Amino acid sequence: MDINLIPAILIALIPVVLTIIVSRLYNVVHGLITFLVMGFILMFCLQADVFGGGIHELIAQHFPKTCGVYYAIDELVLALFSAVPFITNLLAQNYGPYVALGVVVVVFVISQIIACAIRKARVERIKLLRRQVKRY
Repeated sequence: MDINLIPAILIALIPVVLTIIVSRLYNVVHGLITFLVMGFILMFCLQADVFGGGIHELIAQHFPKTCGVYYAIDELVLALFSAVPFITNLLAQNYGPYVALGVVVVVFVISQIIACAIRKARVERIKLLRRQVKRY
């Protein structure tokens, strides 16, 4: 195994690790949304060169192999955005990727709010059941 492949794999695993943590804390649906959002953000960071050339060229050679799923996610999200007429016009501008990133982050925040409400209701239900058990 090429030793330069290890950092590429570790960077590619960031969305997966976050998804596992979030789906254990909240629920599977929010975990899936987290995976889609984090995959899109990873591809946004790579395309915008957020790492500033900090990714070694040998790692960059292996990135298409390790991030194939994230390329598909990126294409899926952009295809979903192209279905909405007014967003299509915004995506055609120079700031289009930032608009897409903003929409994806807003969807994630809304999903987080819903997941927190579901989690709170579940915890309250468990507390209520514990109180009822103590009574009897």
